[in-house]
Amino acid sequence: MKEQGFSKVRSIPINRPDIPDWAFEDFLSSEHSVKDFESAFSVYMGGSGQAALTASGKMAIYLLFKLLGLKGNVITSPLSCSMAYAPIIANGMKLKFVDINPKTFVLDESKAEGCIDVNTAAIYVVHLGGTTPDMARLRQIADEHNVLLIEDCAQGLGSQFSGRKAGSFGHYSCFSFAKNMWLAGCGAVFSHNPVLIQKIREHQASLPEAPQGLLKYRFERDMLESRRGFDDVADQKYYTDFVMPAKNANVGIDYNGYFTKKDVYCRPSDIQASLLYEQLLTIDEKNYVRRMTAHKIINGLDDLGVFQSEHERQSVYSKLYFVPRRDLDNRTTIPMLVADGIDAKHLTKSHGVHFQERFDMWDRFRPFVAADSLEEYCRIHDKIVALPISSKMKNEEVSHIINRCRCIFG
Repeated sequence: MKEQGFSKVRSIPINRPDIPDWAFEDFLSSEHSVKDFESAFSVYMGGSGQAALTASGKMAIYLLFKLLGLKGNVITSPLSCSMAYAPIIANGMKLKFVDINPKTFVLDESKAEGCIDVNTAAIYVVHLGGTTPDMARLRQIADEHNVLLIEDCAQGLGSQFSGRKAGSFGHYSCFSFAKNMWLAGCGAVFSHNPVLIQKIREHQASLPEAPQGLLKYRFERDMLESRRGFDDVADQKYYTDFVMPAKNANVGIDYNGYFTKKDVYCRPSDIQASLLYEQLLTIDEKNYVRRMTAHKIINGLDDLGVFQSEHERQSVYSKLYFVPRRDLDNRTTIPMLVADGIDAKHLTKSHGVHFQERFDMWDRFRPFVAADSLEEYCRIHDKIVALPISSKMKNEEVSHIINRCRCIFG
């Protein structure tokens, strides 16, 4: 599955970086270390746990499973970007997919307990779009059956369930800082287990820092896209000559090989930590604006389809997922939205449009799937659309999204 692009300019990017004009000098002059950010992030998460900064969200997951040394299977939901599961497979674990809740699009906790067996090592919860399942119930299930609860908060930084932050329920939690923070990439493992956190730090000490070329690309991409649009980024020589060929070369790559690449298996730098430290100070304010913008779009379209339910939940809407009530395939609707200047996606944030195969039709994931037990996943997968959402979205952009969606999905 290679990236599929469209010639029309995407005037409303899927997730425009929110980088204020004054931020450039502040970010560059900041002199915070990796240790400083780890301490600040621990405070953000409540102050009682510890964090280890990693080079990416994928590395956070990979190192966690590697250093835990788990064996057996991992219960999880199937509706997410395939790379969310790559670090688990690369560590020799087997996935055991459980169907999603059709109201939240995330793991159906009512079905998870019945799937636990003697080979189950962990329940791995993906907070798709920033929406959580019933985390209190899942923690209770995990403790009763003596298995680990691991939260994938790549899209859930700042989300809450019953007033508690996503990432605070699990025995371990992994974060990505490339969804609603910018310029640096990176990820983190958060836990109340200081021994494991220290093991991650010690392991990373032997790794090289993230390549300068990768950092330069991330910085330039986010700065350009925050002020202009996709085409300015796609025209960068680094993107066209390196990133897209690398993305397409990764199609079908052995996951063990992926996690040996020098731009993946590396450690974060103090420069990256400084960029993140400054943004962490205002993350909740920006998440609030993003939520209010998401609610405007939801209110304008909720008669035409289903958005993720927020009962007991407070999503940050890192992704704004929509499932139309009509039987419309997203391989038709997403190109129509893109042609109207709306950079809609399927299950990834990739530049270009990327349709991810259903796991029951994909050789790599088929062994983990019993399609007859994934009825809601199979129904929703081919219809779901991620609409643009950001804290920098203008009112006229919100109106354009609502108007065009009403024409396409109405």
